[in-house]
Amino acid sequence: MSTRWGLFAFFLIFLFFPYGILLSKFSLALQLDVPELWWAFKNSTLQALMSSVGSFFAGLFLLLGFFQVQRASFYRLWMTRPLEVLLLLPNFLPPLFILLVLLSLVQPFPTGIPGVVLVHIMMNAGLVALLLKSLIENKLRPLVEAAYMEGSGQWRFFQASFGMLRRDLFAIFLFVFILCFCSFSVPLIAGGGKATTLEILIYEKIRISGAWGEALSLSFIQMLLILLLSSVPFQARKNLFSSQNPLPMLKSRVGMVLLFLYCFGLIFYFLSQSLKGWLQVFAVQGLWQAALELLPFSLMFGLSVGGLVAFLLLLTAWGAPDEKLHRLISGMVSPSTALMGFSLLFFISNESPWVEIKWALGFAYLIFSTLYRWGWDQKLSGLRDQIQVANLLGASRHLIFTDILLPQLLNPLAWIASVASLWALGDFALGKIVMGRDASLSLLIETLMSSYRLPAAHALMGLLLVMGCLCFLFFWGIAYVSRRALAEKI
Repeated sequence: MSTRWGLFAFFLIFLFFPYGILLSKFSLALQLDVPELWWAFKNSTLQALMSSVGSFFAGLFLLLGFFQVQRASFYRLWMTRPLEVLLLLPNFLPPLFILLVLLSLVQPFPTGIPGVVLVHIMMNAGLVALLLKSLIENKLRPLVEAAYMEGSGQWRFFQASFGMLRRDLFAIFLFVFILCFCSFSVPLIAGGGKATTLEILIYEKIRISGAWGEALSLSFIQMLLILLLSSVPFQARKNLFSSQNPLPMLKSRVGMVLLFLYCFGLIFYFLSQSLKGWLQVFAVQGLWQAALELLPFSLMFGLSVGGLVAFLLLLTAWGAPDEKLHRLISGMVSPSTALMGFSLLFFISNESPWVEIKWALGFAYLIFSTLYRWGWDQKLSGLRDQIQVANLLGASRHLIFTDILLPQLLNPLAWIASVASLWALGDFALGKIVMGRDASLSLLIETLMSSYRLPAAHALMGLLLVMGCLCFLFFWGIAYVSRRALAEKI
């Protein structure tokens, strides 16, 4: 019991330390500029609403295209998982990747809310498609087959079945809405100064006006809004991958074209631009040398964030099952990225190596609760019965952790740590605040994008993705060695 309370206290302090730092130095502003707040709130809501609607309809066409591919003569069952991974790829890649591709592909790029919405749709449409696929396969498969036998059309079927799915559909919509509402890096680049969301307003209050109290108050307002939305008792499905047989009737040739463009078009365009971009990298004096100097730190930064997230997740597994800890982490909403970044400026020294450590700690903090909710909590819940049986048999917490939990958690842990490393490698929003210089490859790429040297940015982004693969191999190598060691011990 004392161990669980200790873990609960640790995560309580960890999750609220940015607010503690700022509240110890600044007081909340009780009077805010209401028209300015309303303007930022309206922009945040509008772009999140448009992004969610656009992602939903784009995801529906991608889903129908997926079903069309499953009915094609060239389709084989083994193609299902790679295709699902490709659909998820834009959501798992750093936002910097999608921003870079769309900024160079769409000319002129529509800065402001339209640009932010376009980027969000490209990032989330594949995720929505897989959520809808899981929903239909699990809840409507018998009805789809029966409707097909009766000769019903697919759009008529969707109209008739909407009432059965409206709670689940609203859960998916709300999930994407919250993701877009909290976005900071996308409006920062794609907004072009024309889309002042709550996140951007907090950033401007601190960086331009120095109004820390107002920024802190705005962050609390945003956190309360997200907590209110998160408290709605709906939950999007998490079992994204499946190997079900294709469903009859549901298909779309237009959707299949969009599916191939979504899964392969952006990748091929990026690769072609990256190959051309190397000429510019070597043509700009000192650019290649600067990139080489940033490679070691960028790789270590990615590995450090992945390791920190893995350590925190293992701590939650050590205390499992703990409902209080689960509610704390899953219900916690990370503060504004801008607020988090500026709070780190008051945390320990701003000299090397402390500033780099602060950056890694801050970014791990921002993504920890998100990655916890993206499958880790579900995995721990699935092991609850095994833990209870082991407790009844008198097994110690150490034995439960090493012999029962760890062997089953190593694979998801390696996957989550790899994703955390990739996101860290592509971070520029938090690093831009904390570092104030091009200290990593992602910050150098952001600088190249700002100066419209997009081909060179494409080339260096390819280098960044290669480092992401190295981080993936590192964590999966550790998981493999650990599994072998645990197997020999048993």
